[in-house]
Amino acid sequence: MTTAVRVRVLGRVEVDDADRDQAVGRGQARELLALLAGRRGAPLTTGDVVDALWPEHPPATATTIVHGLVRRLRAALGAEAVVNDAMGYRLELPADAVDLWALVDAVAAGDHQRARGAWREPVFGVYHDRAWARAALAELDQLRGLTADATGLPRGRQVAPVTRLVGRRRELAAVAAATKRSRLVTIVGLGGVGKSRLALEAASESGRPPGEVAHVDLGTAVGPAISRVATDLGVTASGEPQWDLRTVTSVIGARRLLLLLDGCEHEHAGAAAAVEALLAACPGLVVLATSRVALGVPGEHVVPLVPFADPGDPRGHAVELLIDRAEALGLTVGPDDRARLAAISARTAGVPLALELAVTEAVFGSAHDAAPAPQAHPEQALSEVVQQSIGGLTAAASTAARRTALLVHGFTPALLAAVCPQGSSPPGVLHELLASGLVSAQLAGLPRRLRFLDPIRRRLVEEEAAAGPNGAALAAVADAVAGVLRAVRPDLAGPTVPSAIEPAVAELPNTEALVEQLGATGDHRGALRLAVAGVDAWYEAGGWARGTAVTSAALAAVRPDPCPPGLPAGAVDAAAAPVDPVDWAWGAWAVGCVGATYEANRREYDRMLVAADVTRTAGLPVLEAHLRLRLALGAGYRRDMAAAGTHLARLRELVERLDSDYGRLMASHAEALAPLVLGDLDTLMGGM
Repeated sequence: MTTAVRVRVLGRVEVDDADRDQAVGRGQARELLALLAGRRGAPLTTGDVVDALWPEHPPATATTIVHGLVRRLRAALGAEAVVNDAMGYRLELPADAVDLWALVDAVAAGDHQRARGAWREPVFGVYHDRAWARAALAELDQLRGLTADATGLPRGRQVAPVTRLVGRRRELAAVAAATKRSRLVTIVGLGGVGKSRLALEAASESGRPPGEVAHVDLGTAVGPAISRVATDLGVTASGEPQWDLRTVTSVIGARRLLLLLDGCEHEHAGAAAAVEALLAACPGLVVLATSRVALGVPGEHVVPLVPFADPGDPRGHAVELLIDRAEALGLTVGPDDRARLAAISARTAGVPLALELAVTEAVFGSAHDAAPAPQAHPEQALSEVVQQSIGGLTAAASTAARRTALLVHGFTPALLAAVCPQGSSPPGVLHELLASGLVSAQLAGLPRRLRFLDPIRRRLVEEEAAAGPNGAALAAVADAVAGVLRAVRPDLAGPTVPSAIEPAVAELPNTEALVEQLGATGDHRGALRLAVAGVDAWYEAGGWARGTAVTSAALAAVRPDPCPPGLPAGAVDAAAAPVDPVDWAWGAWAVGCVGATYEANRREYDRMLVAADVTRTAGLPVLEAHLRLRLALGAGYRRDMAAAGTHLARLRELVERLDSDYGRLMASHAEALAPLVLGDLDTLMGGM
C-alpha cells in the first residue's frame, strides 16, 4: 500500500508531490483520479469509467483508453494506489491521504472545527460541473451545513461593540431602514469618522441571532478581498480569488446572513467585485459595508456619515464623546469642564478619531506634554484623515472640489456642474463627492445645497493656492456664480425673471465672499463685474445697504482708463486698478441702482452722469436708458429741474429707438414720476 501519496480534490485536483503531480498530467488521467476519489472505495467497472468520462459519445477505443489512464495513474502514484479486482477499479489509499475522505471522517467524528478548516470549493476542481461530479456532490451537500458552526453559519469575528455609541441615533436609524430596503448598504465617510463603530452598532441592533451576523475586517490582513472574507469566516483560503469565491458562496449558500464588510477602501475594486458576486450567488445575504468611497455595485444604498456638527458646543455630541471617553479613564467631569472640552473638541472639527486622541489632553490638560508620540495629536490625525480622503478623488473630482471649496457658503449641483473640468461628467463628479463623504447635503429646501466639511474645505483651498497664483479656479467659480445672478435679468432690455430670484439671492453670501477674494488677488475688474452681476438680486431681496456697500467697494478699487472727461476731482483713486471705461460705467450704474433710494441717486449723480456719456459714446443705449432714469431721479432730488427734464427727454428718445415693451414700461414709469421729480405739484394733485 502506498502511504507517501497525498491527493487533493477540494478546490483543485492535484497530488502534493510535484513530480507525481506532473506524472499524472493535465488530461483525462487527472479526471479519473478525481472520479475514483469521489467514489472512495466503491469500485467502478470499465463501463462505469467510460460512461463518466464520455457521457454522450464515447470513442470506439474508450476501453483501451481507460486501461492506459489506469496505467498512467499507477505509474504516478504507485502500483498499489489503483487496484482492479472482480468488482472494478478503486483508489486504494489511507483515509488521511485524500483531503475529501479526511473531511468526511472529521464530520463523522463530530470534529466540525477541523472540517471547517478543510472545506474548500469547488469540490473536484475544474471537474465540478461534470455529471459524475454533480452526482457525487449531491451526496456530499450535507457537508456544507456540517462544516459551518453550531448555529449553521461561519463566524470568524464577534460583532459586539465595546464602547458606548455617542450621538449617531439618526444615522443608526438610517442604516437600519436601509438594510430593510436593500441587500447592500454602504456607510461612507472620512477615515476616522466612526463608520466601523456605527456599523457594529447597527449589526448588534439588527435583531439577528449571533449565527446570522459575521464581521470581516478587510484592513487587518493582506491578499485579495474575497480571500480575506474566506479567512475571517473561518474557511481556509487559497489566495486565488476565483476559488475562494466558490468556497465562500458554497458556505453561505441560501442561508440568511448579515455580512459586515469593514474597511472596503483597503481593496476597493476587489471588495466591490466580491460583494457583487456574493449577492448574486447567495439570495439570503445582506452586506453592510464601510468604505471611504461607495462600492458602486448595482442596488447599493449609500448612507453618508459626516463628523459631529457641533464640536464647539459644550452640550453637543462631540463634547459628550470626549466626556464619555474621559470618564472611562476614571476622570470625573463637572459642568465647569464643558467649556474647556468644547474648546478642545472644536480643534478636531468633530471627527471622532481626533476626539478619541484628544482625550489625553482632556484628562491631563496638554496633549503635547502627555501624548506619547506626535502622531497621536488630534490635529495631525485630522490632517492625515483629510489628506487621505482628498487623495482618493479622481482628477476631475479633485479639480471640481478645489474650485467649489472657494464657495464658503456651499454650492448647488448646478454650480458644481458649471465649474467641472471640460470633458468630465458633472453627475459622476457629484456622485463621487457625495459617496466619498467629503460633502454633506442639507435636508430641506430646493435646490439642494452642498457643503464641504470645514477641514476639508480649508485643505482644498490651501491646495488650490499652492497650485499657482493664476487665479483660474477663482475666475471659473466667479463666472459660475455670476451666471446664476445674471439669470434674474439676462438682459437690461427686459424685466426680471421671478423664478431666478430665489436661487440668485441664495448665492449673495458667496458673491460677497468672492468679490473680496477677487480683490485680494488683484483681479479688481473681476470683482467689479461680479458685484455688478448681483445688483438685481440684492435689489429684489431688499439687501440695498449690503449691495451698495459691496458694489461701492468694488468700484472704488478701480479707475476708468482712459479717464473720461467731466469726472469730478477725487471721484476715483489715482492708485486704483485701471479698467475699461465701459466696465467702470457699469459699476457706476450698479451703485446707483442697488441703492434703491432717491438719496442714492443724488449721491451717485456725478459719476452716473459721466457714465451716461461713456455709454452714449460706446453705443450702449439700454444701459444709457437705465442711467438716464436714475439721473432724472437724482436731478429731481437735487432740485435741478432743468437737468431732470433733459434726462427724461433723452430717456424718451432712447425708448423710442429701442422699441421694446420693457423700455416703454420704463418710460411710463418715468412719466408717472415726472411730476413729483420736477416738483409739478399741480399736475401731481390733479392726477389724484
